[in-house]
Amino acid sequence: CIRDRPERVGIDRLLAALAAHRLDGQNRDVIVVDCGTALTIDLVSKDATFRGGVIMAGPATNLAALNSMTAALPDLTSEQLVKPASVLGRSTHEAMLSGAWYSGLGAIRQVVSEIEKLVDGEAGIVGTGGGLGPWRGELPTNWVLVDDLVLTGIFLVARELTCESTQ
Repeated sequence: CIRDRPERVGIDRLLAALAAHRLDGQNRDVIVVDCGTALTIDLVSKDATFRGGVIMAGPATNLAALNSMTAALPDLTSEQLVKPASVLGRSTHEAMLSGAWYSGLGAIRQVVSEIEKLVDGEAGIVGTGGGLGPWRGELPTNWVLVDDLVLTGIFLVARELTCESTQ
């Protein structure tokens, strides 16, 4: 049961929260990191209460904003995000990609760290989303990484509804 005004939370976040809770949060709180167009980081308590989280731009969205909101920065949204050879980009292109890389990874690390301060004990962490891919090698090994967490949430809801209708 996810409580606290779910009508004001995106269904994708709630489905990911449900799936993450079932995968890694039944005995502890779980933090859900979902990176795509948006980067969301949410907390679900061990009793399945959606506690809230943060929403920020994902890496491609950050790059698109730089292009659309400045006069001279190029559109790099189709570029594959990879760890730069150096944090110091020597061209505008390199500097923008470095910025997208480090701002996303830094945001993930900082927000997860701040959320961990709010829980009793160690929280589970479940990561998902296509945008998370570039950082997979940089994330702690104790994270559970699931490619299709929202779809897993849809499956769980459908299964529960099917079971209820057959009883």
